[in-house]
Amino acid sequence: MHGIAEHFLRDEKVLGEDVAYEIHALDESNTRIRPDCIARRIKGAGAGIVMLVGVQSNQTPRALDIARRLRADGIQVAIGGFHMSGVISMIGGDDAALREAQTMGLSVFAGEAEEHLGEVLRDAYTG
Repeated sequence: MHGIAEHFLRDEKVLGEDVAYEIHALDESNTRIRPDCIARRIKGAGAGIVMLVGVQSNQTPRALDIARRLRADGIQVAIGGFHMSGVISMIGGDDAALREAQTMGLSVFAGEAEEHLGEVLRDAYTG
């Protein structure tokens, strides 16, 4: 994901020529995720988005817990991965976790990042 985001930001310049950006890749399997610290970092930078990527069904409750705390601080959050993609494509979106994500105002990403991440980044940049 880091490489795909870097491609769109550096090579494709989806945010324009003169936009400074930083990518911080965190993996909860080896890093303590502290939403309060993440929110402070984003607010200090003036803008940003947290992208919860590759979220499997068993990880969805934890991802929504993280998102809930970030959204309470006004941080933009996107979520994607097998669970969201699967419930959208296989059961037409009839899923409590998907509804909760939508109610919180998360951007829900279904599909492959290689095809659409540039659009997501542009949307996040424009709010």
